[in-house]
Formats: sequence, C-alpha cells, structure tokens
Amino acid sequence: MKIKNLVFRVFLLLFLLLSSTCGFAQPKIVRVLICKSNASLRLSSQGPVTIKAGNKILKREQRLEKIVLKRKGDSIKLGRGRYKTLDFISKGFPISVNNKAYRGNIKISVLHKQLFAVNYVDIEGYLKSVVPSEMPSSWPMEALKAQAVVARTYALYRRAGPNKEYDLCSGTNSQMYKGVCSERSSSNMAVYLTEKMCLYDNRKLVPTYFHSTCGGQTINADSVWRRALDSIEGVDCKFCKDSPHYKWKRSIGRRKLGKILSKKGYKIGKIKKIKIGKDKLYRIFIEDKYGKSQVLDANKFRILVGTEVVRSSNFRVKVGWFRVKFKGNGWGHCVGLCQWGARGMALKGHSYKQILQHYYPNLVMRRLF
Repeated sequence: MKIKNLVFRVFLLLFLLLSSTCGFAQPKIVRVLICKSNASLRLSSQGPVTIKAGNKILKREQRLEKIVLKRKGDSIKLGRGRYKTLDFISKGFPISVNNKAYRGNIKISVLHKQLFAVNYVDIEGYLKSVVPSEMPSSWPMEALKAQAVVARTYALYRRAGPNKEYDLCSGTNSQMYKGVCSERSSSNMAVYLTEKMCLYDNRKLVPTYFHSTCGGQTINADSVWRRALDSIEGVDCKFCKDSPHYKWKRSIGRRKLGKILSKKGYKIGKIKKIKIGKDKLYRIFIEDKYGKSQVLDANKFRILVGTEVVRSSNFRVKVGWFRVKFKGNGWGHCVGLCQWGARGMALKGHSYKQILQHYYPNLVMRRLF
C-alpha cells in the first residue's frame, strides 16, 4: 500500500512539473502595445483595480475613476509620486486607456521619451477583438473560425520574450486590435469553438500571414519577404471573385513617383522604366531618365508608394508619357489566408479545417498546450 501511495505521489509530482512546463498551469498571455503618448494618458475602470509600482502596491481602488498619468522626463507622475513603471491590475473588469476599454491588465512605462501603454491579455480574450477587427463578424462562421486559428497562431508566434517590452502592436503592423468595443457574439463564438487550435510546421508555430483578397493566386512567403519560411506556399484560389478588390487599376504621375521614392531614401528622378522581376523574390527594377537605377522588393515598393496606389503584390506596371499605370489583382501582400477566399469557401460548404488546409497545405493544425 505504501509503495502504491509513493508511486502515486511521484506520478502526481511529475504531472504537475510537466503541466507547468507545457503551459497547462498558466494561460497564454500576449503583450500588445495599444498606444503611445508624448505627454499623458487617461485611465479608468468600472471595477476594482490594483495599482502597483514594481512589487509595491500603491492603491487598491474599488472603482478606478478617471486618472491622468503624465510623463516627467523618464518617469511617470501619479499624484506626488514618480515611477519608472506602473501596473494596473484588473479584477475582471475592462480597463480603459484614453476612453478605449481592454480586457486584462495594463502596464505603463516610459520608453524613447514617450508613455507606452501595453495590454497584458489572455490570447483568447485578445482574439475576441482581433477576429471581428480583421474580418466582418457577419461573415460565415467557418470563415470566422479559420480567421481565429490563423490570428491565434500568428500572435503566439510573435511572442517576443521577457527582454522585449511588447509582442504585438494594435494596428496593421501586427493585427488589428481595438479592445472590447469591437467584440461581437458571432466572432466570440468562433474563438470559443477553435479554442487553443494553432497551425504548425513540424511542431513549430509559424507566422500565418493573411490578407484581404489574393485575386486568384496567393504567393509564396519567400517571394515577398527575404528569409521568410518556405513552408507557406502560394496556391490557386477561385473563391474570392466576389471581392470588390479582385481587380484594380491605379496610376500616379511619373515625377511624383520619383519624388516619393527619393523622400524615402531611394534617390531617383523622373521615372523612365519599371520592370518587375518574378524569380525567387519579387523585385522592382526602376530607372530614371538620367540613367540612375534602384532595386526594391515588390512589397516594400507597394508600401512606400502607398497601398491605395499599389493595392497588392500581384500587379503589372506600364510607364506612360506622363503617368505610371498599375493594374493588378487582390488587396494586400497575397500571402497565406485570402479572407475573401475563406468567405467564398465557407459559403460553398467548406469547413474551417478545409479552408486552412487549402491556404496552408504544408501546415498541420493541432491543439496548443
């Protein structure tokens, strides 16, 4: 009996150790930079909040009335005190920063002579805002579920580690994150129904890129970004034809284009020739009337010129007498999940698993933790 009891205790101890190292004991927290300010930030909450400076508790508020934090040099002014960092710990109620409410806790610090507000939020709570911010919540449930899996995988891949101040931004540089105000019941359900599901390449999380519309063909990740994973390959897509961005045409003045590129550090005059090289990496070769030339990655060129002018990485270009004319398909970088394609597949009866298998054929979905 004693031996059985001892074996049971050893087994229990091993289980607890393994579960803590594998993530069972703690929820996955992501740190999102939600705003920056040169001067001040306003915080409030309808529920209890504990305010800490390091390990020291400064206040316990049953309800956090609107307070204003001001930057004084490299410190934060709160009342008569000056602090390097301040933590606002919620008891289950959202905390508002500059009148926008967020789940989880808020950390305020001074970096680069600015006040940084970083939201520490459980991954599932984070996704409740991201999914409807990135995809209309009125779209079919299977498309929303696919978006939830992709956004969860991308966010957890981007977790930077303790030596970084935050993991993600709240804008298009990472994923759109607007806080509690963007949450909807349908997208919340999509997050719940796919809880902990992620995409893996050989048991490793990957940056599961996504975009609005591919226009008929997604692109290899390493054709758009240098050193990108080659496991995210381009696929044919016949499901996004309903998108208003499926085809597009834009133009810009030759001289204006030269000025835009020059201001961004690519010294060039009035454009004479533009050639698109589509080998391993999509590149743009530009020559002006004086014979000067520049070479840019196609996606970088698209962002420099402006995504309202060059809407996707899938485009053709023609230099006219006065203007440079662009014609293309899709909207975005065209890598990974095509959101309008996911909608189209869902409307045709495909499950979210089939959608993800189509756009990420080299990846495997399994539960996290």
